[in-house]
Amino acid sequence: MAKSYVAIASEIELIRKHEHLSKSKLKTFLVSECGVNRSDLNMYTKFKDILDTHKKTILKRGVPLTVAKALIAAPASVRMEALERIEAGSFIHSRDISTIKRRQREQAADPAVELERQRLKALRLSAQRKAQVELDTFTKRFIFFAQSLIDFFNDAQDDNVDLEKTRSPPSSTSGGSWTVPAGI
Repeated sequence: MAKSYVAIASEIELIRKHEHLSKSKLKTFLVSECGVNRSDLNMYTKFKDILDTHKKTILKRGVPLTVAKALIAAPASVRMEALERIEAGSFIHSRDISTIKRRQREQAADPAVELERQRLKALRLSAQRKAQVELDTFTKRFIFFAQSLIDFFNDAQDDNVDLEKTRSPPSSTSGGSWTVPAGI
């Protein structure tokens, strides 16, 4: 598998150089005309720049495509540590690269910065919980309010219908006309 994606990356680089295409035009061509998966494009276009010096190790160890993608996306220090492990004969998976990245980030983190990050995370979670409680309370109250408005309107309509049924039409002897006031 490693041999295949390394060959594809090499061919894509040759096309880009030979045709003098920008990376964006090359990506558009590869996706629309060649059917290359959009999620693999960065790996193919950046392989030469980032992993070309380690091509022999990648081919020798048969590094999976997912690991190559993770190596390309990783910072240089993470990439170097992972490549050292690969050269030493260890099998590296993409989750191992994530572990290396997390470990290096934790080692580099200043304790005060880490405490502040944890404090902000706790505040964010607390605010989200409070907002959810407020939203639930508002929803219950609004539904009650809306239902009372609907009931009020329906009762008013029922009263209007009952009022019209109970009133008798004006008699011709009274000399006046009878009208139902608007809004009842």
